[in-house]
Amino acid sequence: MMPEGSFTSDIMIIGDAPTYEEVRAGRPFIGMAGNEFTTMLHEAGIMRTECFLTNVVTTPAPCGDFTKLYIKNTPKSRIASPELQAGIDRIHREIQTIKPKIIIACGDGALWALTGYRGIVKWRGSQLDTIPNCTIIPTYHPSAITHRWDWRAIAVQDLRRAQEVRISGGNMPDYQFTIRPTFRATMEYLEELMDVPNLTLSVDIETRSRHIVCIAFAVSPVAATCIPLRVTETNAEGDHSYWTPEEEFLLVKSMCRLFTSPSVQIVGQNFLYDLQYLARHWGCAPQLFFDTMIAQGVLWPGVPKGLDFLSSMYCKFHRYWKDESKEWDPSLGEEQLWIYNCKDTCATYEVHEVQQQLLVQANLVDQFQ
Repeated sequence: MMPEGSFTSDIMIIGDAPTYEEVRAGRPFIGMAGNEFTTMLHEAGIMRTECFLTNVVTTPAPCGDFTKLYIKNTPKSRIASPELQAGIDRIHREIQTIKPKIIIACGDGALWALTGYRGIVKWRGSQLDTIPNCTIIPTYHPSAITHRWDWRAIAVQDLRRAQEVRISGGNMPDYQFTIRPTFRATMEYLEELMDVPNLTLSVDIETRSRHIVCIAFAVSPVAATCIPLRVTETNAEGDHSYWTPEEEFLLVKSMCRLFTSPSVQIVGQNFLYDLQYLARHWGCAPQLFFDTMIAQGVLWPGVPKGLDFLSSMYCKFHRYWKDESKEWDPSLGEEQLWIYNCKDTCATYEVHEVQQQLLVQANLVDQFQ
């Protein structure tokens, strides 16, 4: 089956494998699913005729199951069959010829072929840069959307992101993360926050073995500070505290004072989880101003409410990051966990800004409160 479209296209759309109908017609993305996908492109401001459309392999997958094109397919390893590897090599040659700004990877097979990542549900909507001078944005395959109609609006949002990146670019923000502050710098930071009138502060904790191991604060979608509390290595006293007992006492006291200040508006994601730890371990109960998970439940009942999903729908830049805490290797130090903690707070901050506007537009502020 031949690809379709101009060789000077800015947008390249790559599916997993064609259907028998597409092979007979010699055109990709046709039939019921393909026609619906064309409509979705137009809703996102993308004309199909502007795009170069193709598939990873040129023949239908065995029994319509793309995973049968892997010789090995385990949770930790995938090995492509000769047919699939030939398709991957051809796709990369086409990319070198067309030099698109954006690649829309439709389906898990296309995602893996282009990036080595797997799991289209979690990676969809991400802005990936595994190919030089090109942004890859994965989304659901059109045929999957015909079986899960609730995915359609989500996929359209992914296509809108592709169009926005095409027009204005989509580089990763210049994050300003502080992850190993000194005691003096941390105390000064907390005092500075206390002096900010009407401060909106995104807060998130990370826990391990029923202890708070670090806590992060974000004051914008790009600026966050993580305060470590416990680490895997033992200190001179033989415990896992990051600070001396005196230092930790003063830090916790300052943070509780910050949390309970009437001039501070606390923003969190599923903050009841954080609140139970702060109340039990530190004896303080922050006055929550905004919870992004609750706002999502009010705005879109029945739609996913995880922070990674909210980021994919609301944030200007999105790249899936939630596995960074699961794949964290303690032997390499705690920095990855601290950066992950900062990313959570920044995403929560940006999501809440968008949700606030949506609640007003939908006249749902009272229900949310």
